Amino acid sequence: MPNTYEVSISLDNETIQQLYAGGYSLQIFKGAKSSQNNALIALWTTVKEFANTIMLNWSVPYGIFYGEQTTIKNGVIEVYNTQAAPLGSVITILQDGTANVVPGAGDSFTIQNELSGFSEYSCGLIQSINSGKPVPTCIISSPIAANNVIGPLETLVLTFSKANTQAGTIVEQTTTPSVTIMLSNKVNAVSLGFDINDGWSNNNNSPNITINPLDIILAQSLIVPVN
Repeated sequence: MPNTYEVSISLDNETIQQLYAGGYSLQIFKGAKSSQNNALIALWTTVKEFANTIMLNWSVPYGIFYGEQTTIKNGVIEVYNTQAAPLGSVITILQDGTANVVPGAGDSFTIQNELSGFSEYSCGLIQSINSGKPVPTCIISSPIAANNVIGPLETLVLTFSKANTQAGTIVEQTTTPSVTIMLSNKVNAVSLGFDINDGWSNNNNSPNITINPLDIILAQSLIVPVN
């Protein structure tokens, strides 16, 4: 798979002025695969500084975060423990809270848990974008004895919003028109546009871009179930 992914968004001057005047920011959400049906999507990052071209770049490596019971406070994922690992790894959470990594093959992580004394634990994916600090992109809760499979998807949902939302916050649905971008090892870069009057545009008629005129449920759109 490619090491880097890229999205280019074109804005004209009027759109930039109106986005600033309206107090908008660009919100970015990222997809995942999960063996649990309770996975939730978190806001990966926001862009508040606009230019005629906005570039989004991200790359491997990936990592996980994990914790005893819930790690969500006031809607924001609190990260206590993290572990970077190559995809395909089996990651065992040990009694002392550390993690043991056994590299393997595949496009997901298998997470095993040896913690005890709690009814459930939480884990999720963490990754950086535009050279920023790693931020949670999703979270799942699981019975303490369960093994979980979770892996990244190079699928994004982008939307301009007036909401002042912190990165790592659980978001259930979009409230403005959005666009879904599906990248892969075959197509790792796309370009598109946004106009304050006309909305999102698929500049090159890319089959990897879908414009969503209505609100979407993020977990339904970005989480793919796996066994």
